[in-house]
Amino acid sequence: MLVRFQLAAPDAHEVSLAGSFNGWTAPGIALRKSVVPGLWVVTLPLPTGAHQYLFRVDGTQWMPDPGAHAQVDDGFGRTNSVLVVGPRGVAGP
Repeated sequence: MLVRFQLAAPDAHEVSLAGSFNGWTAPGIALRKSVVPGLWVVTLPLPTGAHQYLFRVDGTQWMPDPGAHAQVDDGFGRTNSVLVVGPRGVAGP
């Protein structure tokens, strides 16, 4: 299933994405600037299941997705975003 990730970060110089789908590998998957000013986007194929992830802004700041359907405690004092991909697409809240 193709899933679009996006983050509004108008002051960012670079934005990437890391999560359970890539082993939390930094620097992560690069997002690109959208035609909409300040919006960063990437579309990825993801398998069915629950995926935890965070955005990484300018190589230093990890942040959850403000548009995510769910958030979970990561066990280390932070919050991860959660996306659930079902057989018919992305599950809503």
